[in-house]
This record gives sequence, structure tokens and C-alpha cells, in this order.
Amino acid sequence: MFSVAVVLHRSRNPPPLPPLTLRVSKKALEFMFSTGWFDEHPLIHANLATEAVFLETASNRLCFS
Repeated sequence: MFSVAVVLHRSRNPPPLPPLTLRVSKKALEFMFSTGWFDEHPLIHANLATEAVFLETASNRLCFS
């Protein structure tokens, strides 16, 4: 799950992430971002989608909207 932090903090510069909601269970992380935020940050969206596939192979689930 460390790699999700790297994806979300990829630029290490402002602007910061928007307020978001995170739900955690034993085998899943669910991030809920502000409406339209992924439209302005398509690379982060693509990287999270790739990370979700990697985590799925380890029987973990990453969800984001």
C-alpha cells in the first residue's frame, strides 16, 4: 500500500491533494476524491488504476472515485 502514497504524492509540490475520504478494511482501500478532480489530474488517475491491478494480484483491493 506504500506505493499508493507515492502515486498520490508524485509531484511533491503544491497544489496539495484536495480533501478526500478514505475507507479502510482488512483487504481494501477506498478513496473518494472531489468531483471532477481526476479530470484535472489524469496521470494520477491512470497511476491509481495501474496500482489497483497490482494490488488485486495480492488479494487486496483499491477503489477510487
